Amino acid sequence: SIHSSTVSTHKSRLLEKLGVKNLPELLELARAFNLNFST
Repeated sequence: SIHSSTVSTHKSRLLEKLGVKNLPELLELARAFNLNFST
């Protein structure tokens, strides 16, 4: 298993690279690119 700190680090790096601050902004970005996802 992986530590929650590892997950948090990867999440923050991904959000930073995509230019978003949180998950709702990430979902909005995905919708802007017509990406299909299930929640």
